[in-house]
Amino acid sequence: MNVWLSLQPLPVEVLGEVAVAAERCGAEGVTVSDHVCVPRSIASVYPYTGRTAVLPVETEFPDPMTLVASLAARTTSLRFMTHVLLVALRHPIVLAKEIATVERLSGGRFDLGVGVGWLEEEFAAVGVDYHRRGAITDEAIAVMRQLWSGEPLSHQGAAYRFAPLSAHPCPPAPVEVYAGGYSPAALRRAARLDGWLGVTPSFEELARLLADLAELRRGVARSNRPFVIRSGVKGSLDRDRLSAVAALGVDALIVTPHQLGLTAETPGDQVVDRVTARLPELVEICSAAPGRTAPA
Repeated sequence: MNVWLSLQPLPVEVLGEVAVAAERCGAEGVTVSDHVCVPRSIASVYPYTGRTAVLPVETEFPDPMTLVASLAARTTSLRFMTHVLLVALRHPIVLAKEIATVERLSGGRFDLGVGVGWLEEEFAAVGVDYHRRGAITDEAIAVMRQLWSGEPLSHQGAAYRFAPLSAHPCPPAPVEVYAGGYSPAALRRAARLDGWLGVTPSFEELARLLADLAELRRGVARSNRPFVIRSGVKGSLDRDRLSAVAALGVDALIVTPHQLGLTAETPGDQVVDRVTARLPELVEICSAAPGRTAPA
């Protein structure tokens, strides 16, 4: 089982040093989060707690693709993933170009993690129909995958319509697309793509979600590409617990800064020291954990 480090909510100024430290410590990759804006008044319920969200308006969410390009320039082997990108808030032609450019600049080190979003006020702010966000996301993914092939594309869909066009550069290899979310619709979307992303479910919830996902995968035609599972888990990250997570079929553990003792208030000059102090041990534990017993 590999290790990924989430960068949210660390200060923007230290993210470059954190990425370099994560690579040095043996992490496979880092994840970046996404909100295009934070409305001052929020009535939406955060799906992972079932409560009205508390999201301070000053919370920093740097542009994901700009951030990945910057971090890729400072590293050589570290991978990057959006966890998750709110695809429906962006036009797929523009987003496809951004992703392909990052893939070329990074040498193919970017994975696209997608989600449909939960913050209705954010969708209203940019004029996107919140209630159609799932269908818009699915259509956008299909458009981007076709554009990445380099072949001219004409599209007449429910959300997007355009005459034949191309968008270059193209990525050096097919972009892996993973879906996050716990709802039945999110799991069905993930089953059709290259993998599933969890946030920090409890161990019991993670086991249930992966069982549901395995059942959904049985109804999907398999390709020659593996199905990848990356997720965090709530609670302590001791050796026995991580071995049990790996045995469920998790390919990569997503570690939150909080699990390393970091918060948005941690002084910048202490962040890298704490990452360096704790991450190598987790990498060692996870790399020694038994492989998956669940089917790919």
